[in-house]
Amino acid sequence: MFENYSDRARQVIFLARMKAGQRGAPSIEVNDLLAAIVIEDQGDFQKAVSEGRGSRDVIQSERSEPSRFLPSTFAKELLSRIESESPASQTVPNSEEMALSDGFKHALVRAGVLCDELRHNQVEPMHLLAAILEDDSGQAAQFFRYAGITRENVIAYLKGEA
Repeated sequence: MFENYSDRARQVIFLARMKAGQRGAPSIEVNDLLAAIVIEDQGDFQKAVSEGRGSRDVIQSERSEPSRFLPSTFAKELLSRIESESPASQTVPNSEEMALSDGFKHALVRAGVLCDELRHNQVEPMHLLAAILEDDSGQAAQFFRYAGITRENVIAYLKGEA
């Protein structure tokens, strides 16, 4: 399913699964994906995985540090907001399968479509972010808009125009 996803995008999806499991969710939600994108953007993926005791095998890719798209103060505030809005329950082990919410599935599909439209070879974390921001009525899009970050900004970044 994720063969056309970059290592970074796959890591984001793994981290979203881990985040959903930490809060005991029955499925991986869009906010889990959004939190994972923000964490990866800030260069904190390995730290988050080691704190969550995730599989070390997943993080053994060789890549340079990603350039940050999101301002760090905004990233911290967004993560705090996501955490406060996400109900917590008993932790689900990383080894257990977890369903994908409809919103999460939609974001994956839209990210793939955007990747194709831009004629990129692989889905990257920013394709996923643009897909999430496509829903203007969503809480995430509203919070990003408040910070001056729009889907159009993300697409410009993906095109190398930002």
